[in-house]
Amino acid sequence: MDIIIACNKQLPLRYYSNEGVWIRRGTHFSDRRLPFFVEVEVGQQLECLHDYIAEIESQYKTFELEVIVRNKALKSAVEALLSYGTLEDGRIYIVK
Repeated sequence: MDIIIACNKQLPLRYYSNEGVWIRRGTHFSDRRLPFFVEVEVGQQLECLHDYIAEIESQYKTFELEVIVRNKALKSAVEALLSYGTLEDGRIYIVK
């Protein structure tokens, strides 16, 4: 698990076969503050992460999202990709 995405709303599960990215239901991760979460296993492309969050934005009028990057090698790339979010305590928060 490279990235955890937590939300106050239900999150969809996805597999982006061309990019080798799995977004699957999380098992147990207590270091989050929002109730629903998915684990993201990233291949080489991070663009689909932006597409996934854009899908959530289009699905819900209001939501709160927390992105926790567990893979330190990906941290700066994810922060750059989601630069419109608020960076706080090493996590990215997106509120709409």
